[in-house]
Amino acid sequence: MNIRTLFLSLFFLILITLNISVGIYIVRFNSISSFLYFIIMQLFNIGVAYGLSEMILSLVVKKKNLPKANKIISFPSVALLYVTYNDVMPELLFKLKDQTYKNYDIFVLDDSTKEKCIEIIDNCGLSVVRRGNRTGFKAGSLNNWLILYGNKYDYFIIADSDSAFEKDFIENIVKYAEHPLNKNIAIFQSKILPWNDKNSFPRIVGAMAPLAIYFNEKLGNECSTIISWGHNNLHRTGIIVAEGGFDENFVSEDFATCLNLIKKGYECKMVDVLSYEAIPETVQNYSKRYIRWAKQNLQLLKLDTREILFTTRLHLFMGIYMYTIWAIIFIGILIAVWGYSSSINDIIILFKFIVSGEIINTPFLQPFLLIIFYILNITLLRLPLSLKLGISMKDYFKNLLLNIAISSYLMFPLLKAELGTITNAKITFEVTKKGEKPSSIFQIIKEMRMSILFNIIILIGLINNPVFFFFNFVWLIPFLASPLIIYSFSENRHKM
Repeated sequence: MNIRTLFLSLFFLILITLNISVGIYIVRFNSISSFLYFIIMQLFNIGVAYGLSEMILSLVVKKKNLPKANKIISFPSVALLYVTYNDVMPELLFKLKDQTYKNYDIFVLDDSTKEKCIEIIDNCGLSVVRRGNRTGFKAGSLNNWLILYGNKYDYFIIADSDSAFEKDFIENIVKYAEHPLNKNIAIFQSKILPWNDKNSFPRIVGAMAPLAIYFNEKLGNECSTIISWGHNNLHRTGIIVAEGGFDENFVSEDFATCLNLIKKGYECKMVDVLSYEAIPETVQNYSKRYIRWAKQNLQLLKLDTREILFTTRLHLFMGIYMYTIWAIIFIGILIAVWGYSSSINDIIILFKFIVSGEIINTPFLQPFLLIIFYILNITLLRLPLSLKLGISMKDYFKNLLLNIAISSYLMFPLLKAELGTITNAKITFEVTKKGEKPSSIFQIIKEMRMSILFNIIILIGLINNPVFFFFNFVWLIPFLASPLIIYSFSENRHKM
């Protein structure tokens, strides 16, 4: 049985088990609220089952690296494309000149409109490619370069404005492309870590990056779930040109183009080469980037994926799912708080059960073990592996707290953006701003006014259903205290 089949079998086994377990409990509550809550929990369990399958299988399979050439003999021509739109970072742009590879050229694909950015790029001493419009956004800029220079280079590498590389990056990644067994691979994706991890907010947000890389290393190539991340990767120029270049119909040109290539029989694989990028340093910029990704992923629903492996389609679905699940969580919280009633006495009974183990008659006792499982899933199940990968316990729990707080910050702006995308609002490529200072606590509260109103509704509901707090305090406390958590972990507020 191959790894793809194992993954799917484990995923569906966990999903079915969880849904049956939830159903056994909820069916005892004969109400419309219980029926709706059961549907919501089924949807929520998709994410739980996928994450658990990923973690469990990664622990039992061996890492398989792609073969690579021992040394490069002919040094094929490589173009390093630095793509920018009003966000040039001079210190990173100039470092691109430090590569040890013997046969590469640097091009700056500049769509900037700000005079300061244009001036920096004009004085960088590199080849600059500009066009008269921003048609197709990043895809259009890349296609413009392919038309002008694509016939001169065997490979090209895409670098975003915040991309950073070790000096031997090109040499190491070309070794994979030059191995004869990798001829069918069109895109070689490097492993990306944050480089601005000295500042508080991005360091905590990016603390779990090694875990994500671990899962991709163990399962991504074998399960065919590696899809181009749009930057810090190497492309075979001939294949990209022959298949029509980058797909300008989608703002997420990386996913769309990669999936089009997969349908034509080509592959995208991760290689054991590190590269770096910047994580947004404020919650405002992080939120904008997250919302942009959400809109881009929703747009991918228009793609025809019938000729793609099921594991690849499932991975694509999970990318969309992770952004749209917020609408489900929003409704689920309201039903859980307001759809049931309990009393302080129920909490006392539950405490007695915990202390003595004595089975006492209360409807809230039955789901106790199931709820403990969900709590462990979001808190401790990944801790041992994270510690093994060098993530400190301190950063692990700070990341957990901050992610819960950010989810509160993001909930309503994300729902609004997704609704606009679904109703066919025009999607544009918005560049993540850099260098902005963190907001004050009052600005954060103002930006979170809808979330704070939602939290007040939750607090009022707890009067009628205090057991909800008993079962959910692990995530509910940081959710309710999100403005303070975000403020305390912001750059220049809480240096670490």
